[in-house]
Amino acid sequence: MSKARPPASVTGRESVRTIPPNGHHPRQPLAGLEQVSKWVQQAAGEQAEPLPEMRPRASSSDASDRLKRLDRLKSLGLEIARAETRREAWKACVNRLSEAIGGLAMQLVVLDGRRIDVLDSRWGWLALGNELRECALRDARTRLDDSAKVGGGPTSIGELVDRVGTHLRWRWLDSQGELQAIVLIRVAEAGDADVAAGGDIDDSGCDDPAMPDVARRLSPWIPHVAWLIELIRQRPRHRSFWGALQSALPLGRRPGLTIGCAASIMLAMALIPVPYRVSCNATIQPYRPRVVASPFEATLLKTHVRPGQVVAAGDLLLQLDGRPLKMELAEIEAKIDQRKKDYTVALATRKVAEAQAASLEQKRLSLRRDLLRGRLQKLDLRSPRDGVVLGSDLDRFVGSPLTTGQSLMEIAMTRQVVVDVEIPAFERRMISRQAPVRIRMDAAGGRSIWTTLQSIEPSTQVREDENVFLARAEIANDGGRFRPGMKGDATVQGPYRPWVWSSLRPAWERALWWVGY
Repeated sequence: MSKARPPASVTGRESVRTIPPNGHHPRQPLAGLEQVSKWVQQAAGEQAEPLPEMRPRASSSDASDRLKRLDRLKSLGLEIARAETRREAWKACVNRLSEAIGGLAMQLVVLDGRRIDVLDSRWGWLALGNELRECALRDARTRLDDSAKVGGGPTSIGELVDRVGTHLRWRWLDSQGELQAIVLIRVAEAGDADVAAGGDIDDSGCDDPAMPDVARRLSPWIPHVAWLIELIRQRPRHRSFWGALQSALPLGRRPGLTIGCAASIMLAMALIPVPYRVSCNATIQPYRPRVVASPFEATLLKTHVRPGQVVAAGDLLLQLDGRPLKMELAEIEAKIDQRKKDYTVALATRKVAEAQAASLEQKRLSLRRDLLRGRLQKLDLRSPRDGVVLGSDLDRFVGSPLTTGQSLMEIAMTRQVVVDVEIPAFERRMISRQAPVRIRMDAAGGRSIWTTLQSIEPSTQVREDENVFLARAEIANDGGRFRPGMKGDATVQGPYRPWVWSSLRPAWERALWWVGY
């Protein structure tokens, strides 16, 4: 029974007059090609039905070969029909052809309007400036320049496939005989000395022993190039937004329902009430520090501790120079003895006024003597409590004079510390006293500690060019992990609000601040 002939727009046989390897006339289509075209077009709409099984005759090897070609053509046409873009369709062609010729390196130069792209079977689409791309364009340049001279189309395989250096060059023409692509196949790696030497391929048929093995493998595909180009042209140039979304997400067979369910779930999650969180900077401060100051004017004689050293109550911290005090004390004691003698003489001579003046001077000197004796007992400055020494190193100030009340160092408790939490000014109304706060210090191991705010100062301060309210929280310092001056982050929890509101409010407030609202 005779089979209907496919139209030229599908098979491309009217304009591309090539000789198939089975010896058929170039205008006689392969059996079942129209069925393959119809099946592929149905597959593009996801309504594909399997081809009716065609069993070859036991005595006919040509029929078996034709059916094998139909299967390969059907598989490739299905890949092209399901490709979302032309670039994916071209890539499917190159991969299938590379398998047909034994995995040799293949490059495809595609002429899509004014744009020229190069596809490599190993590296994919080559970018501008790539060395492989430039080499492929250079090898295909002759055919690109002569594309306008094709005219009515070639009349033999030799006019479609030729040799250039170490490559086979194969022109792809559409049903109108216009050049659409050029395939470059590197055959020198396969040991094909004849192809590497150059020359044209004989056009007497694929059974000619002079034709290289690679060209013989390509011959069955040559009659169907125009049909493949027609399928590729039906693919869009770019992937649509819906197609990109479907390929990026596992939407299943009902993408609309899947997206609707996902949107509903996201909306429900966005409306779930969660605690409003405020991110703040945090700094460790000493807990009730005790200041060690100079009790009187003196000279620093020696230091016994350094900053960061842990001390106990009563440990010696500093020593003051007592030599000037001792000299002054000796002078005062001598004057007191002199005034005692003056007082005795005035009483003996009955000079009451002089006796009273000597007595008053003696009392004044006695008070000065007691003061000096008290200062001599305070030359050794000791720690008022257990804690850690804070401040600068005082070794460089040894021998320097000190003034009364001058702060020398601080002794902070190690069992507990205070955390200064910097709350942004625009978030103040969302935070209340006793609000839960999570504190994390990277320098202390990064472990989070939960506590509550103890107080919030009523006025703002400027910290890092930002107005903030200082809130304080107390945390235990087991093991001495926290040291004053450590910086970290804190998250203060406010009232419950919808999740989407809590996520968008900080950005909204900052935007209003930038526009000056």
